[in-house]
Amino acid sequence: MLALEEPDPTKKTIPPLPADLTGEFLTQKQLAKFLKRTTRQLQTWDKLGVGPPKISFQKLVLYRKSALLDWLVSHEKHPVRAKRGRP
Repeated sequence: MLALEEPDPTKKTIPPLPADLTGEFLTQKQLAKFLKRTTRQLQTWDKLGVGPPKISFQKLVLYRKSALLDWLVSHEKHPVRAKRGRP
């Protein structure tokens, strides 16, 4: 017969988010996968102050999807048409 393991009180764990919140937020891993970057790159951007806005609480880091969209749009660049002829 299998014995159930008692949770280790010294080990800190982050409880899962309620289902109604997970649709509004991305974890660092999810965002890194979406942007095709590493979580380390996201951390570097954060230190440089150029990354997307985040919510952090203890070791939990979340990114609100609406804020992420605003951040992405703020980095949108429009092509510049080159002038014809000599300057």
